[in-house]
Order: sequence, then structure tokens, then C-alpha cells
Amino acid sequence: MKRFSALIILSILILQLNAETYSPKKAFMMSALVPGMGQKYTKNYTSMGLFLSSEIGIIFSYISFVNKRDSYEDSYKILAQTKGGSSYSGDDSYYQKMQQYMSSDDYNAKIQFDAWEYFYLYNNDYDSYEQYVQENSISPEKSWKWNSKKDWNKYHKYRNDRQNFDVYAKLAVGAILVNHIISGIDALRAARYKNKIFGKQAELFITPEFNKIGFKANYVVHF
Repeated sequence: MKRFSALIILSILILQLNAETYSPKKAFMMSALVPGMGQKYTKNYTSMGLFLSSEIGIIFSYISFVNKRDSYEDSYKILAQTKGGSSYSGDDSYYQKMQQYMSSDDYNAKIQFDAWEYFYLYNNDYDSYEQYVQENSISPEKSWKWNSKKDWNKYHKYRNDRQNFDVYAKLAVGAILVNHIISGIDALRAARYKNKIFGKQAELFITPEFNKIGFKANYVVHF
């Protein structure tokens, strides 16, 4: 019976000494940097696979969205030159005007009408009218004129598709950040949980027994 009791105490002691404790801070930081690594640290391999595969999937989606966005941007710029008669490579506001107006003459006519209505008709300020028209009209070297409404509508589609994939790429970046944060929190909670289950404080007391030949061992686990 004494040998059996000693064997039980020894087994409990070995299990307790072998029990691992995990740093919640370390687990959080590992997964915040690379999703799934904190789960690997806490030996939560199922969650590791989920967070890591999600990260890889989102990254590949982001790359795909960026490539499609750039492809549509190249397409509408080429179309502006070949079908819109534009030889000018401007910023996005210039291409936006090409999307809104069939020709630069239509755009200039709208500028002149708005300026005439505001500065001349209502304020009788012809000098301001002239200045506004001069500053905001499209110059001849930046002029355009679409060959057909079909080409113009195609340009609209390319511009809209480019904008949509730009939004998708930004959402993918947000999803990556969320995946890092959630993975970090999950790893932190897993570390705390395992420390609570397997990391209970214990004390081993060994005292000699002078009236007998041997020692007395007391093993106390604090819950």
C-alpha cells in the first residue's frame, strides 16, 4: 500500500512538473504579427490552421484585386487615347471629366454657361467671368472627343470596374488587420485558459521522520 501511494504521488509530481505555462502577452504578439503563430505556441493547431489559411486566402485576394484594378486603369487610359482622341496623360480628375462629358467642347460649354449665369447674369462681373472660364476650361492640347457612345460607355465600365476593385483591395487590407487582431485575442485567451487548467500552483513538502527510517512527502495543489 505504501509503495502504491508513493507511486501515485510521484506520478502527480511528474505531471505537474511537466505542465507547461504560456505567456498570454507572447501568444498575442505572435499571432498579431503572423496569424496562427500564437495558436501554434499554445498548441491549438486547429485554430492555427484556420487563421493561417484565412491570412493566405485574404493576401491572395488582395493581390488579385490590385492586379485587376491596375488592369482596368490601363484599359481605360488606352481607350481614352485610341477612341477618345486624347493625347494627354492627366490625373484622375481629367479622366473623370472624360467620363462625364462626350467631348472637351461639351465640358467647356458647361463651364462657360455656369460662369455666365453666376458672374455675369447675377453679379454683372464680366472680368470674373473671363477669369473663371480661362482658369477652368480645357486647353486644346488636353482636348478629347469620343468616337461613339459605345466607346464612351465602355470607358464608363472600365472606370467603374477600376473603382470597384480598388474598394475590394482596401477591404482586403481591412480584413487582414482584423484577422491579425482576432488571431491575437484568440491566442491570448487560449494561453490564459491553458494556464488556468494546467498551471495550478502546487507545493511539495518533504520532512524527515526521526522515529522511522525515511521521509514524509506532502503534495498540495491550490485550486
